[in-house]
Amino acid sequence: MQAAITGLLVGAVHAFLLSLALLTKGKNAHASRYLAALVLSLGVLLLSSSASVAGYMRAHPHLIALDAPLPLLFGPLLYLYVRAITGVRTDGERTWLHAMPFAVYIAFLALGFWWRSPSYKLAFLDALMAGDEPLYVTISDLGKFALGIGYTGTALTHLRRH
Repeated sequence: MQAAITGLLVGAVHAFLLSLALLTKGKNAHASRYLAALVLSLGVLLLSSSASVAGYMRAHPHLIALDAPLPLLFGPLLYLYVRAITGVRTDGERTWLHAMPFAVYIAFLALGFWWRSPSYKLAFLDALMAGDEPLYVTISDLGKFALGIGYTGTALTHLRRH
């Protein structure tokens, strides 16, 4: 288990350093910002996973599900990055719409989960570990998967056309 924690931490540090390097890169800074945000969000997810594997979620239940919305950023950031590197303007009026699923999910978690007591969150974690996944978790996971596939397919289509 220690090797898994170390691997996740090394990946997180690598992602943070790569994000920093991308932000200081001068060429195509607009595209680099999207890629840096994508890599940074992956790094935060790796850091959270290492905390989970190390048992910190049990010791600090307020950390449970803080990373849950992050996968909703992966697809949109990849898509916006692809559009930026292919020369399509990505700073228009509607670019913020790509963040809507992330924002809605944050609101859902803020209203329905994050404010709950530590004992509630630990019971939730125990239920997940026992295979008793609430319906809203299943639905949100399917939504994250569908959104990721949709954005990846759209990005690939855009690359093929370019």
